Amino acid sequence: MKKQSKLEEQLQNKIWSFGKVNNTPFTESLHLNEDGTIGGYRTEYEVGWELKDETLYFLDAQGEQTAAFSLEETDFLHLRGQSLKFKKVKFELKISQKTDLYDSLTSSVYKFAKVKQEVFSQEFSFNKDFTIGGYSDDNEMYWEIQGEEIWLFGKNYELTSIFQIIDGNPTYMGGESTKFPGVYFELILLKSTTKLSNFRTVEHLENETAFRIQNIIMPEGENKKGDKRELYYLEDTAIVSDGVTYVDGLTDFTTYLNMVSVNKWLTYTQAKQIYLKLEVKGEFDLHIVENSLRSHIEEIRKLGFRKAFDDIQASPIDDLFRRNAMNHQSTQTDVIQRIKSYSVQSEQKKTLLIPVEADSTDNMMVGFQIEGQAQVFDVAWYATVEKSAIRDVKIALDTTTFQKEEYVLNNLDNIRNNIFEATSEEAGLNQLGEGHLFVNVVDNGQSLTAAEVESQYVSLFANPNVGGAGGFTRGMIETLNHQKMGRFAATHILFMDDDIEVLPESFKRTFALLSIVKTEYQDHFISGAMLDSLDGITQYEDTGFLSSNQAVVNFPTKDRYDLTELKDILRNNLTYPVENQYAAWWYAVVPLKFIDDKSMSLPIFYRGDDIEFSIRNKAQIMTMNGLAVWHLPFYTKKSKALDGYLGLRNILIDQSVNGFVPDVDYLEKYIELYKKELRMFNYGAADQVLDALEDYLKGPEYIAGLDGISTIRRVSAKNEVLSKEIPEEIKARTDTADEYWWLSPQDIRVFIDSDNGHGLPDWSFNMFDDDLKHVPIINQEMLENPGKQFMRKRIAVYDTYNKTYAMRERNQELYEQVEARREALLKDFEARGAEVAADYHVHAEKFHSKEFWMEYLGL
Repeated sequence: MKKQSKLEEQLQNKIWSFGKVNNTPFTESLHLNEDGTIGGYRTEYEVGWELKDETLYFLDAQGEQTAAFSLEETDFLHLRGQSLKFKKVKFELKISQKTDLYDSLTSSVYKFAKVKQEVFSQEFSFNKDFTIGGYSDDNEMYWEIQGEEIWLFGKNYELTSIFQIIDGNPTYMGGESTKFPGVYFELILLKSTTKLSNFRTVEHLENETAFRIQNIIMPEGENKKGDKRELYYLEDTAIVSDGVTYVDGLTDFTTYLNMVSVNKWLTYTQAKQIYLKLEVKGEFDLHIVENSLRSHIEEIRKLGFRKAFDDIQASPIDDLFRRNAMNHQSTQTDVIQRIKSYSVQSEQKKTLLIPVEADSTDNMMVGFQIEGQAQVFDVAWYATVEKSAIRDVKIALDTTTFQKEEYVLNNLDNIRNNIFEATSEEAGLNQLGEGHLFVNVVDNGQSLTAAEVESQYVSLFANPNVGGAGGFTRGMIETLNHQKMGRFAATHILFMDDDIEVLPESFKRTFALLSIVKTEYQDHFISGAMLDSLDGITQYEDTGFLSSNQAVVNFPTKDRYDLTELKDILRNNLTYPVENQYAAWWYAVVPLKFIDDKSMSLPIFYRGDDIEFSIRNKAQIMTMNGLAVWHLPFYTKKSKALDGYLGLRNILIDQSVNGFVPDVDYLEKYIELYKKELRMFNYGAADQVLDALEDYLKGPEYIAGLDGISTIRRVSAKNEVLSKEIPEEIKARTDTADEYWWLSPQDIRVFIDSDNGHGLPDWSFNMFDDDLKHVPIINQEMLENPGKQFMRKRIAVYDTYNKTYAMRERNQELYEQVEARREALLKDFEARGAEVAADYHVHAEKFHSKEFWMEYLGL
């Protein structure tokens, strides 16, 4: 057989459609075989082919030429020709558009880059006319399929690069430039769409049932506008009226509150199959959107995020660094979307059941879009489970309040309207409201009345003002009392703050999760995330952990995630393994097995009671997107008394009582905090740290006898007072508050060793500080800004949220007073610290007992 020319090879490596010009083609699968025959289509006129003088001829069975196609100046995408037997008949050969690979490529969006280098385009696409979209230059103008390869061509249709398709799957394709050998590229799938003609079915066996796990929810009231709406749905084309959602256009439910975390439902629960159920009518396309993260690092792609993060956590490095490494790796990712589209036409209400094809080993979340005109009567995510797997779950919701009547009553109204008085399974989600939820309201402020609170499933308990620790412990006691009296036999307690906004849907999903939880997860806590109630969309914490890092005590595992960003939603869906993890009591669910007459909270009033409880019980924690509350962010509730005094005092008590995290020197951490306050001239805050140490050293009986609110008032008297009356010279420069100035290593050494110049002569300090125009301004939230503070006589601190300020001045006398107190207390701690800690440990059983708390609460 003669050697083929390059032109012949190009022709025979394509699949063509063949027909009359502008008519329906005779075939979409014609190909030119190497032996000169035609495959995929045969008539008496088209049996073979040959190439002569840049003209492609079709041959009949006798070898006579029947049609001719000129190849001069062709782009190899569309060949025009004519019949040689019927002079007026025009033919055309076009690249076939009916292969599975073609359909896959032309419905996908890629990232195009040099391998592990810069990205040229995040929206590289193969257009249906064989041009390239999203990114185009002289080297990337056209494309074609060549067997298991994709060829890219330049403006003159010269071959410029070849990409390999691995195992017929064009998810990731590596290629090499043909113009510049040794230059390698990659195409990474970001988004693909598959059109499906038929709906698959969900089959339930006789011993299985359909269990509703998540409602699709729409915003109400203030949530309907602004960024917060994007937690529910995207593209503002939906209207809700009388319980029906009307869609006219595109409405996208691929959001934080309405996607389903496939991997977590399949990991945590007995669910066998996840699927979407809709009751709907109209004419529209339904797009099922599968979302996952793809790491930029090949090794993590091979291991999977779960194993990779376990390896990071097992490494012998600082725990804060491990946490930051996991957060960093989750950002070094691409969002991959696979969309499966169905066309729906129905003038009558019909039920659609669409299975999700996924397993628990990936990081998939699935949402959906409705595009067209539709009326949606009901829509939810379901799971197929064994009937015998469903547990009888009863949740006691314990909320503690102190003069936050508006929040509490609003939350109770939400629960009443959406759960207790819900009239259908859809509204109640698996009958949560039918005897599976009971609310204990513990009123530390004694400002609520039974008439405005109590009902069949809500009780009010007046309590002394003993802080969160005392309020939540009272809730534990009353939950146990309900059980003993046969009023409500809780299986779990849900601890929830008063000053929050919570969606009733969070309760429903919590109930669903616990109802079908696997045996190996039945003793796990559930931690709800804290979202910023001011911007509505920023997550500040899902879980936290006690750190051994010198710079921090406790820290959020994930923070500052924008939950309107798809990548952040998917990052939040990952599990970051950390040690000494805790679930904060703004929304935390605890199995009742951890609560009895000898396992109450500690009498520490406030701050750290939830941390102590989780770590004492070695809590393993489940989280789920959509289980969350809106809470005022921490930057709105600044108090050095809480940070410096309660922070140190309570963590020392926690460690002494329980012996957890024994290798961490919390006193050393807080002495460093004390030093930072001194270097910022905040002598009162430094003194509050010493108040904490002094009170701790007085021992457990003293702490147990303290009146919590009086103690906070005593210590808070040393808080800095900020003013809204800001001098013009300062007000004009408040935008500089967040600027950070660096110091040289030599100056940093002086800064630390001298506590920012304390003890040095006055002439050492900045002579310009007497003029307000030159006084540096520092954000009040910053513990240090060395470059701005260094050798200053005074500094201005600015509260960026409350728009207030305070002037701090260097005071050598106050510095010497607090330093003398520090030295005396540390000497006392060195002499008696072990003895005091042992005394606290001896009192552990007493402090955790119901008997102690009954007396403490005056019951």
